[in-house]
Amino acid sequence: MLRTCQVHLNLALGSYIAVNALHNGFIGLSYVENMNLLGKILQYNMQDEAPAQYQYISRILDTFVANGNRSPYQILHAAPEIAQNFTYFAIAIIVHHPGEFLLKSIPYTFSSLTYYFPAPQNPVPGLFYHPLTWLLSIHRVLYAGNVLFLPCALVWILLFCWRRTRSASLVQNMGLVVFITLYELFITTLGGYFDYDYTRFHTVFTPLIILTIWSLLFMSLLSVPLVVPFLGQCISRKSLNIRRVVEKAPDTEKGRDFTTTNQRT
Repeated sequence: MLRTCQVHLNLALGSYIAVNALHNGFIGLSYVENMNLLGKILQYNMQDEAPAQYQYISRILDTFVANGNRSPYQILHAAPEIAQNFTYFAIAIIVHHPGEFLLKSIPYTFSSLTYYFPAPQNPVPGLFYHPLTWLLSIHRVLYAGNVLFLPCALVWILLFCWRRTRSASLVQNMGLVVFITLYELFITTLGGYFDYDYTRFHTVFTPLIILTIWSLLFMSLLSVPLVVPFLGQCISRKSLNIRRVVEKAPDTEKGRDFTTTNQRT
């Protein structure tokens, strides 16, 4: 059954690629990844780091960047002479400067989690204006809570690596959720080049972000009634042990500090 589904899926994909090649002259599923490569280069302002054979593309892009235009679609529409080699141009820059590319991607890994793309217009005044405005404000606050994802993901990973908790089914399931979400986060960060792109891309795995954060928070709240008595027992046992040591100590040792202090004074 599974093999049959794979065969049908491959046939469907092959047919789509063939039709795309006949009608659009492109052999593949999508051309968007090439646009994303150019968009990332423009976002990180790395267009001037190309090899010598692509310097003419760098000069063309600099004219658009100087005017505040970093959209690859608009640039290619206005400068079709770079359409043939812009993909190789972007790949060459990334291959020759992978460290710089990754370092410039790190801040967007954090900021992309909380960037909020507002609605194009405010709710229309009417019967539901105030309830909708109230819900929108709550949504903004909850969305800002995505900043907790990476710390919560780190806690789940530590629990997954700890020997005492790694066998728990909850930890194993949440470990799978966290790794999938981190993969999606890194891929979309490396692929998107506008802030509103991140919001759109995150829509696919936002439920996993919410699950990662709030499951840990609820688990922490549920564990408070168990942790507090445990800490109380530890403190009482420690104080009891100290009392026993003091009671078993000889009288000379009990009063040694006091006697020494009196002699010094």
